[in-house]
Amino acid sequence: MSGIPTSFVSARPNSWKNLVLDAGIVVVDLNQATLQTTGDYLQAVSIAWTETISGVTYTRTPRYLGATRGGSTINIGKTERQVEIDGARLEYMNLQRISKIAPTLETMLLEVADEETSGMSMGSFTGTNYPAGGYTGLRPNLIVSQGDYYGNVSILATISGSSMPKIWVLEHARVDQADPQQLKDNNEVAQKVIFRGHADLSGVNVVPYVEYVPTILGS
Repeated sequence: MSGIPTSFVSARPNSWKNLVLDAGIVVVDLNQATLQTTGDYLQAVSIAWTETISGVTYTRTPRYLGATRGGSTINIGKTERQVEIDGARLEYMNLQRISKIAPTLETMLLEVADEETSGMSMGSFTGTNYPAGGYTGLRPNLIVSQGDYYGNVSILATISGSSMPKIWVLEHARVDQADPQQLKDNNEVAQKVIFRGHADLSGVNVVPYVEYVPTILGS
């Protein structure tokens, strides 16, 4: 019997359970302690928590970032290099060094008319309230302060085989890059921002990036 043979299929028996669906939601200041001890992600996005950095205590209140457009992109931002050896013609095991890990989360903000998202795109700013006029003025700062960092920024996304989402977390995140805002007829302003995770100097080797995957999922 002749003919073109069938191809190999890469799917595993439980592949249908392991699909991440759709764009997910972006959450600011997810309560990781609640997530780790209870697994209740709904509580993790609603219960406030505190952390102390360099002697200053911050209260973190979980909240949704708001509407986005075009999904989000997570990048662990890892770069490696091979130790250079004279005469080497191959890449060698155990001589690989991690140069840097700089995790980022890129998303497109669709809600840009409120104080938090407007200030968020500036990275560091000072807000001045004008009660009589009903406005708050936001002015970018020239100096980055410790209080400009969020406790974390995360994405929660639906998994095809679980009621529990997959969760990506960037710790001590701050927007360090934002695209211009374009105003056009028959369209809505959408602004791309890039959050970057940062390590705390009290834990200089703790990577500020975590992925939470439901334990029940397997091969």
